[in-house]
Amino acid sequence: MSSKLIAPFCLIAILLSVHLPATTYYLDYTNGSNANDGQSEANAWKDLFKIRDVGPMPGDVFLFKRGEVWPGLQMYVTASGTAGNPITYGAYGDLADDLPIITTVDALTDANTAGNWTESMTNIWTLSLPITPGRLYLDGTEYLRASTLADVGTSDSEGSFGHWFYDAAADLLYLYATENPAGLYSLFAGSKEFYSALVFDADYMIFENLDFRGGSGAALAVLGGANIEIRNCRLGNAGNTGVLLADATVSAMSQTSSNITVTDNVFDSDFTFFYGLGSERGCGDGLRLRKGANDCTVSNNTFINWAHNAIELLGDGATADGVNNNQFYDNHISAPDIPYAHPLGADGYSGKCQNNEFYRNYIEDCRTASQINGNNNWVHHNIIIGMRRSPSKAQATAHAFVLGIYGTGLVSENNRFDHNLIIDTDESAFLVRGYGYAGQVENNAIRNNILYETGLAPYGNAYPTGTGLVIYDTNLDGVGANTYQNNLFYSSILGPEAVYDQDNAMIYTSTEFNALNGTDGNTISANDTGDPLFTDFANGNFLPMDNSPAVNAGIDVGLLVDYALQDRFVGPAPDIGPLETDVTAPLPVEWGGFGLELVAETVELTWTTLLEVNADHFQVERSADGLHFTSIGRVMAVGNSSVPRDYQFTDNFPPVGLVYYRLRQVDVDGAFEYSSILSVDIAKEVELQLIRPYREQLQIVAPADWDWSGTTVRVFSMNGRKLLEAKGTDRISLRELPRAAYLVLLQSGGRSETFQFVK
Repeated sequence: MSSKLIAPFCLIAILLSVHLPATTYYLDYTNGSNANDGQSEANAWKDLFKIRDVGPMPGDVFLFKRGEVWPGLQMYVTASGTAGNPITYGAYGDLADDLPIITTVDALTDANTAGNWTESMTNIWTLSLPITPGRLYLDGTEYLRASTLADVGTSDSEGSFGHWFYDAAADLLYLYATENPAGLYSLFAGSKEFYSALVFDADYMIFENLDFRGGSGAALAVLGGANIEIRNCRLGNAGNTGVLLADATVSAMSQTSSNITVTDNVFDSDFTFFYGLGSERGCGDGLRLRKGANDCTVSNNTFINWAHNAIELLGDGATADGVNNNQFYDNHISAPDIPYAHPLGADGYSGKCQNNEFYRNYIEDCRTASQINGNNNWVHHNIIIGMRRSPSKAQATAHAFVLGIYGTGLVSENNRFDHNLIIDTDESAFLVRGYGYAGQVENNAIRNNILYETGLAPYGNAYPTGTGLVIYDTNLDGVGANTYQNNLFYSSILGPEAVYDQDNAMIYTSTEFNALNGTDGNTISANDTGDPLFTDFANGNFLPMDNSPAVNAGIDVGLLVDYALQDRFVGPAPDIGPLETDVTAPLPVEWGGFGLELVAETVELTWTTLLEVNADHFQVERSADGLHFTSIGRVMAVGNSSVPRDYQFTDNFPPVGLVYYRLRQVDVDGAFEYSSILSVDIAKEVELQLIRPYREQLQIVAPADWDWSGTTVRVFSMNGRKLLEAKGTDRISLRELPRAAYLVLLQSGGRSETFQFVK
């Protein structure tokens, strides 16, 4: 090559390596103009297309004015930044204003012409539309999609009405209306594009402080992008999916999406219909990774009301790239207002959904199980609370986790479920079964989990209430050999039974289950049954107390820190569950209970031990503030005992006011541990009060001498209709009541008390 040719190439290389001055551009939909240069707030652009027209360069910043809305047109991004100079899309303006909204939801103007509508059958009208609206809004109000075309104009089992349906094959919108819809409504709105914002084959950019809405496919899609941050945004309102990460076909080659960081966002579908049959009748997934989304990080996000999965991974392309090596942690997931919602979903062919990790996520108020399959995925240190049965499927839905093969070629193998806490589920915490497809659910491990008050309302009474784990026989129903170790089961209903074998209709205690170790290749050991003795269950403190059977009872699975990022290796073995105590070795007393009672002007404390090994004494301590305690007496321990032992101490001179008590148990070597803290108001006895020990249960707290035999508890709607009644008990189940405000009337003898609560 001649020197004449070398010089221009060198010049180009030098120019590319030099950081050129970046430009900040402004967009204001109301006051901007496309004739402006966009380089100041006063000279802001109006429309999205100006971004592509200017040709974004590395380091450029595009700011959208807060409080403004860009409707109807797609934001299409194909320009890349560089590692040191990403392109940023953000917001400017008054921080008190709403985030800038980018949405393809806009008026469907053809619907305003009466002649465009055809009454295909009585009160069912059709309109030609080239694309589904995704979600339909009439005069500003969203209307529920019917489960099928045949259901348009009918109410389902929950009383929800199916107003419309889109037939994609015929490009027709079907709408229920008692007259021509053009005369009935003035504004028809829906998504006019599949994606509201699309990043295609572009890298190194930041999206922050934006509100992406609509899109019959997704509010924001990244196809074939890399090294992109999505942070502090709102995502998915009025859309089908909040964010889609997938590959793109570029020059006949697959280009994966990788190293995408999604953090500190709110994924809120704004979909709140509670309906019957039909799983997805409005929105779908909050975040979807499919066919070529790898090495992504999803953390500290909030997901609300997503009617398929809050987070879904699907690697179902035999020749496409997989969905691998992604991390999902510290997310909060809930779906309190809708009837169908999987918190987490992962599935794929072998090697196409693998090495993904889900940890420290907090999941509550959902109605459909997380389905984590694929291979070599790890689910650990998650807390799952409150799984209720869904009316949208005529089957069991409210497990915490289901391990199964759901389609041809999919796998469920070598996945790990460790140190999770599962509380208050209608179905068993875990279900392990096949669904008639080839392959087996095998070599998965379920270890160190706490399964607390699970299986509360099994669908069709398929197994005993209170069951923690339901499994199908090995080599039957598509289930192979799996590992079940060091799990702690607790049910106040069922007792010691914990595991149900569906094929043999057998219920096993944890001890009986452990005895099956080696059967059909299964590894089963060290599972136990007992109350984990949480520090403060009512207020969400799930740290086991020092005398919990979870303490030092786990198996080392290679995890270094717990849910609170505390050291896992404190004692001789890790604790079972997501939180690690600081107990370095088992103490010599297993507690049975600790209580107190006002007797005249004294306080009588009673406690029980179930096991004592080299115990020395109990120091009784009292406090006025619950923080600073002083000793008021000592009770000697039996010392060594394997049977329950009862103890008593009377405080003859308690001070007036709120007083706290605890026990300091000391062993012969001087090691000690504290009991839980109890309190009592010496000035007056306990007044009647209403508490919620569980979300689905009310409890009346009354003075010790209250006569429950003559007590009636009634629950009324706010308009005075009696809904529930119970006699002779201090507890009443709320399971059958919908979310609303209620009145409670308590009557005993000639006394009546009224309370109000909101479910």
